Amino acid sequence: MLKKPEKKTAADNIYSELGSSIIEMRIQPGVIVTINDLAEEMNVSRSPVRDALIRLEQQGLITTLPQKGIMISRINLEKAQKEQYIRYSVEINILKEFLERYTRRNMTDLKSLIEQQESAIGKQDVRDFLALDDEFHQYFFAVCEKQYCADLIWGAAGNYQRLRQLICVDETHQRNVVEDHKEMLESIKKRDKEMLIHQASRHLLDIDDNALKLGEQYPELFEAIPKPGRMRIFGNDFLGGLVKG
Repeated sequence: MLKKPEKKTAADNIYSELGSSIIEMRIQPGVIVTINDLAEEMNVSRSPVRDALIRLEQQGLITTLPQKGIMISRINLEKAQKEQYIRYSVEINILKEFLERYTRRNMTDLKSLIEQQESAIGKQDVRDFLALDDEFHQYFFAVCEKQYCADLIWGAAGNYQRLRQLICVDETHQRNVVEDHKEMLESIKKRDKEMLIHQASRHLLDIDDNALKLGEQYPELFEAIPKPGRMRIFGNDFLGGLVKG
């Protein structure tokens, strides 16, 4: 008999919603909130909020500040680079395996994802673009029956994921990503492993220069001393303001 799927608890829902808001940069890094703020805004009791925050702190997405509250963790560039390196190291081997087992249907699916990314650029939807980018790369893992590896990598890359959100505010970067994807598909089609690895390495490691520029442009997201204050946690959209600006 198949097991019934487990029902999500209030803590699960809070963890998912708040975690997504942090990763998607809807909440600015460095902001300080309290358990009471979160409970009031999400219309729940303090207990499930506390449980969700424990999990988010284990992921490094929040930091508990004694007698102050909960800080949305600032982006740690050193950790972002390490998270990037872990993904790169695994994905390169996934691509080698994919090259030996892909089908015509797989190529069609990947081309469709690229087209959807181009559409997201036209709509200036950074989050949709990045969601499709993740789907494009995780597709290789799925075909190679390594989705569990992808879940581990993406689930432990909060700094890297937020850095990517910031980098992709630049439409030129988005278009470069799409061109990289097209080149990778051409190499796969030709079964050119050497070229594919070269292209993928350049593509997957392309954040260092951008990260330094962002550190200069938005130092408060990386190093600023947080300032406490009452705010509507989910009412604003930090990244959205950057896109519109």
